[in-house]
Amino acid sequence: VLVVDDEADLREILQFKLSKFCGQVRAATGVDEALAMLDQETFDLVVSDIKMPGKDGFEFLKLFKARGDSAQVKFVFITGGVEMTDENAKALASKADGLLLKPFRDQLI
Repeated sequence: VLVVDDEADLREILQFKLSKFCGQVRAATGVDEALAMLDQETFDLVVSDIKMPGKDGFEFLKLFKARGDSAQVKFVFITGGVEMTDENAKALASKADGLLLKPFRDQLI
């Protein structure tokens, strides 16, 4: 699993929680770092925040889907808020495989 989030605390929580269920979990602080990791390693799942400085999650998804090897990898967005916002609706309408809403601590325990 590759976790992509600019917030260090959230990256650590996701790494810890997902490692219980998914085994090895790696983390990137942003899109460019994540793309470099995808060039070096194979992942089954990418979990990416939507709001990040520089390239956001939607730009990441676009770049990710343009890769030749992305078809076998699931891509899930994470975003803040439990209510349906325009951003969340856009995430659901995108070609992402899923959407997790923060706070999600109970969803991953």
